Amino acid sequence: MSDRSETALFTQWAVASLNALSGSFSAKGLWREPVPLPWGASPVPSVNTRTGAFSLKPQLAPESDLPAHWASEVLPHLSSAGKLPDLNMLMIAQVDPLYLPTDQKPWQEWLSRIPQVVQFATLIDDTSPYADLVLPTTTYLEQWDMTLPVPNLPFSQLGLQQPIVPPLSGARPLGDVLLQLATEMGVTLLPEKPKSYAGYIEARMKPIFASGKGTPYFEAVSLNFLEELRKRGWQVYSYPAFADFWRLLQEKGGWWDPGEYPEAEWKKRKKFTFPTVARLDALLKERALLSHGREAQKEDTLLHALLEAPARKTEAPDSFLLAPFTTLMNMTGEGASQPLLQEIAGLIPRVYWKPWAEMNPERAKRLSLKDGDPIRIVSGKGSVTLSVIVVPTVSPEILGVPFGGGHKESGRYAKNIGTNPVALIDHLVDPLSGRTSWHSTRVRVEKVNK
Repeated sequence: MSDRSETALFTQWAVASLNALSGSFSAKGLWREPVPLPWGASPVPSVNTRTGAFSLKPQLAPESDLPAHWASEVLPHLSSAGKLPDLNMLMIAQVDPLYLPTDQKPWQEWLSRIPQVVQFATLIDDTSPYADLVLPTTTYLEQWDMTLPVPNLPFSQLGLQQPIVPPLSGARPLGDVLLQLATEMGVTLLPEKPKSYAGYIEARMKPIFASGKGTPYFEAVSLNFLEELRKRGWQVYSYPAFADFWRLLQEKGGWWDPGEYPEAEWKKRKKFTFPTVARLDALLKERALLSHGREAQKEDTLLHALLEAPARKTEAPDSFLLAPFTTLMNMTGEGASQPLLQEIAGLIPRVYWKPWAEMNPERAKRLSLKDGDPIRIVSGKGSVTLSVIVVPTVSPEILGVPFGGGHKESGRYAKNIGTNPVALIDHLVDPLSGRTSWHSTRVRVEKVNK
């Protein structure tokens, strides 16, 4: 299911409702509510895209809140609309906002108005020219970190990441920098007041040890055996002190509590409260969010009318719905700087170091196109020329283009190589969440004579 279309959030609601109606929540083998880690409550950063208000809460409010990272792409628009205060400094890490958004000009203008822009990066990228200071950070091979639980696992789990090579001279883990800033600002994150991110992770493990639940990773054993150990108050490993637990945790690479699995009462399925008539009536009267940073107006289209409208289609033989897609080797564009990943990304279509466009055989035949033919893709934002790859796995109305190329920086193996399909996308948004829609732009395809 796409999370970057005009009806993404609405579709997720519909799927969740159907699962609830069919009794699929907390049913054996189907969706399972995530099991929280036994280390105390962790606040959830949230945002209300209609008011621009950010907050930290125990959980998302179902009526209005969305995950805070959903709003990262629209920060300049929220600032222009007066929903964000004027900043004296902005710190950017683990994201390239001058490459990912469909409209990069607002980011350029917003960053130019901020007195101090600091970027933490492992490589010069498209955002670096707009930063006043670029500080080198360690890579995942050089730093400590935690891997949080995967949603839908039937038990709680936590992975421990450890450095396997020393960092290059001058590079620091981002966690160390943030901890030092917090200390100098008088912010106490933990009673232990750790001086490094490695110390912070160690301190976070202490409540898990104190809970007596779970154990560091171990070889496969039967759940019945684990249940017997639990009844007797025993564990797979013996660690009388936290130092023993921490040593074992590093040796095994993580912690889990698979013994929680048999405790689920499958017959007592979770009951979900559906929206009341009053809430449904309020939703029907809600106005749609039609653009970034703009509040809904009385004259705007009713939200339900927009969501229920038929999909925009055209019978023109050269018209397609542009669908940028990510590859495992280059999910956010960072892999473009690595030659090996550039080679692997085009392994299946046999296209290396160059982007391509995937088209259904039926549509390719109508346009007299075959594998490798150059085509020009034209949208209201511009045009690009790519080679077409004919594949039966693409729907006839879809034109798929891989995301991850077309960088203006990011090193010699990525700079000015390939195309960024996001540059062709219209500024359409999900009217519920306000997120940019990647899968709503109509493009025209033209055959290019060799």
